[in-house]
Amino acid sequence: LADADGVDDLDPIRIKGALAELSEAALGPVEDALGAKDIKGLTRALARVGKTHKDDPTIRVVRMLGRTVRLWYQVMSLPGDPAQVAGELGLNLYRFKTFIRPAAQRWGQDGARKLIDILAVSERGLLEGNLDPWTALSARLLEACSQR
Repeated sequence: LADADGVDDLDPIRIKGALAELSEAALGPVEDALGAKDIKGLTRALARVGKTHKDDPTIRVVRMLGRTVRLWYQVMSLPGDPAQVAGELGLNLYRFKTFIRPAAQRWGQDGARKLIDILAVSERGLLEGNLDPWTALSARLLEACSQR
């Protein structure tokens, strides 16, 4: 890590940042499977996240998916050609056309709104001390994925 960053010593902030990036990368398969409405893939990805995180991963997953789902909602709310919409949102056109727009179209505005509700309820449940917020979040996401 020190060599990659071109420094001699590692400070706690640099280490924490690297660990956060690794954690976000581990959540990528959850985002991909949800965007594809791939129930089997989402089941595997959620199980992997649940097993590999020492602490309850609910808040981390809710926050990461919240950004993504809000983006899908925005995409569906903005009419226009892909280059124009990607430009308005400050997104890379290739990433927009290949990953973001197809997921947004798959879910639509109503589906994205439902996902936002699921994430809000899950975060509230965690903050209120519900018994098993991770299982509740996983179940809600899988149920949403199963609805066409």
